[in-house]
Parts: sequence; C-alpha cells; structure tokens
Amino acid sequence: MPNSRMSSLEQKLRYTQGAVVLLGLVLLSTIAGHWQSSALAAPSARHDDVLHVRGIVIEDSEGRPRLLLGAPTPSVASRKRPEPLTGIILLGENGADRIVMSYPGYEPQVLGKIAHRSVPLSSAGLMLNDAEGNERAGMGASDDGTRVSLGLDYADRDALGMLVSPTFSGLAIFARGENKTIKSSPV
Repeated sequence: MPNSRMSSLEQKLRYTQGAVVLLGLVLLSTIAGHWQSSALAAPSARHDDVLHVRGIVIEDSEGRPRLLLGAPTPSVASRKRPEPLTGIILLGENGADRIVMSYPGYEPQVLGKIAHRSVPLSSAGLMLNDAEGNERAGMGASDDGTRVSLGLDYADRDALGMLVSPTFSGLAIFARGENKTIKSSPV
C-alpha cells in the first residue's frame, strides 16, 4: 500500500512538472510571437524594437486577469492576495494564486492564512496551490547555495519533502494523523 501511495505521488509530481514546462513554453512562444510580429512591422527599427515594461496582465475571454508577469507583478483588484512579487503568477478564475514562480521567494498560504517558512532564507521558488490559493507543493533553491528543497503538502502541513542542506540530505515523510517523521539518508 505505501508503494502505491508513493507511486501516485510520483505520478502527480510528473504531471505537475509537465504542466509547469508547458506553461513556460506557452509563455515563451507568446513573447516570441509578439517580438517577431513587432520586428516584422518595423524592419528598419529592429535593433530598437525591444519592449520594456514592469508588468503584464493577461486576461481570459471573460476579462478576468489570469496571468501576471512583473518586476513587481501588477496589482489587480480580483486577485485574492494583494502583495506583489517579482515573477509569474497564474491565477484561478476566482483570483487565487494557483502557480507562482518568484524570486525572491514568497510566503505560503496555509488554510487561508499567510504562514512563514521554518527556515527564512532568501531563495527562488515555484509554488503550486489548490483552488483557494493554499500551498500544496513547491520547490526552491536558496541564494546562499546551502538548501534545495521539494515538498508535497497536506492542506494543513508538510507531507513529503526532499531536502539538501548542511545538516540533512534526504527524504522526510510526515505520516498523516500521527506525530511521526520518517527520515532517510541523514548527513
């Protein structure tokens, strides 16, 4: 039974990674298409044809903001979290942050409230959230090069984590309904 749960988690992680790669490719192709059409429209100004903006809001067919890009991201009234970040935010129809890629990192939302990371290191990261914007998975790398992590979460706490750090490198599994932590490969 534990092997099937692990296989299920691994499969979900592969799907999530595929979705993030697909999102990145769509974003890059959109930007490349815009750049190419602008370059074709003004061939004499190709070397000056660079778009400089602080932020971009991409809306769906209903006019709802769905993708925010920025340094910092633009503020939109329908977004549930008000704070800007430097990165990309994919919003759900309800305005919840669903996928966040940012630098520096971003504090997670857990059960509707902003939580603080247990190790507050400046880092770059990717966060996958549920429909209400609560963190359910994420990965990050610290600026100082000491930590790299990947986590899958229960709604209210950590569930499975892989970590490389000065004091621990390995896998931590936090059993549901118990206060037991199973760790492997300690340094």
